[in-house]
Amino acid sequence: MSESKIIPKETLSAYERWEMAAMDAPAAGSPVSLTTANEVEHIQELARQEGYAAGMNEVNEKAKQLGLLLAELNEARSKWVEEIETDVFNVVLALCKQFLRCALSAKPELVCGVIKEVMGSLPWLEMPPRLFLHPEDARLVRSVLAEEIREGKWQILEDAAIRRGGLRIETVQNTVDATIEGRWKQLLAAFDEPGAWEE
Repeated sequence: MSESKIIPKETLSAYERWEMAAMDAPAAGSPVSLTTANEVEHIQELARQEGYAAGMNEVNEKAKQLGLLLAELNEARSKWVEEIETDVFNVVLALCKQFLRCALSAKPELVCGVIKEVMGSLPWLEMPPRLFLHPEDARLVRSVLAEEIREGKWQILEDAAIRRGGLRIETVQNTVDATIEGRWKQLLAAFDEPGAWEE
């Protein structure tokens, strides 16, 4: 069975009523000490130092967070700038390629200027040269540069594998690749970019 919660009368002691001591009178035997002005100033200084230290810790933590955020933003900006530079470079290359195609189809005689430039850079000791050109360019060069061909004893040879507007020059000591593909590769190499002329 369960035990009863009733306390038997025999086990109880005499009832004593509790009364709260008066608030205005000090308890007997304990002296009251009042805080002096110096102690108040000292407590205030300690509180100020604690608050200052806590504030500085919080500021330092926020500064670290801000530094990390700025580093992330700089990294993102650098990637963004690099992507834009790459995109702009690719657009410029595409425009140059398209301009070159249009220029060569509108003015096929531009190959004559390329021939004069390349021939002007070769030493005279390497003459007479053999010029390999697209068959249509070969006919054009024979008519436009007839005098130079005769004087320099150039040999004009047709090569259908060479794209219009390009040429290859061979001498006893050198071979100069002035094909469209070769010049395009040189242009890209000047920008430290790999790549080839692609249609």
